[in-house]
Amino acid sequence: MIGLPAGAHAKDSLAHMEKQVGSFQVSAAILPMSQEQVIAAWNTPREQSFQADVKDEIAVGSRLSAVVMFAGAGEENGKVRLHCKTTFVFPDEVQQMAFDGICFDAKLEGPNTDIYLAHNGTGMVAPAILAGKSVTVEQVVTDEVAKITITLRVSVNIVGDESGS
Repeated sequence: MIGLPAGAHAKDSLAHMEKQVGSFQVSAAILPMSQEQVIAAWNTPREQSFQADVKDEIAVGSRLSAVVMFAGAGEENGKVRLHCKTTFVFPDEVQQMAFDGICFDAKLEGPNTDIYLAHNGTGMVAPAILAGKSVTVEQVVTDEVAKITITLRVSVNIVGDESGS
């Protein structure tokens, strides 16, 4: 679902995962960019699918964004309504809720089978204290019209050292 650079395979990536239940398809990714950069890239007119540089490693001090995309959601009066629950899971299994609420509530601009970005505004700067460790993001996405919930977990390794280099 997510556009990957030539030669990249989503199945081989810790930082990207897709699941489908019925016609509802959800893609979760951790991208090395801010939420503003994600939205700007998403809104840039193009003739091909959204291209994202999915990496399994992000350097200390780099921005990262947890992104949810979807297709095939249930519609009521032409409107789709999704609820997203985004949780960061740290190496010591401490969990931090980053977002819990409606992440898409609008009429679709095109066919239901097109890919849409669910705006949940979740991001962080990779902290030096996590150098050499990984961060996992759990995305629980519920299609409130079709009553379908999909859970995805994606991870990224934080590289560098505690000094940030």
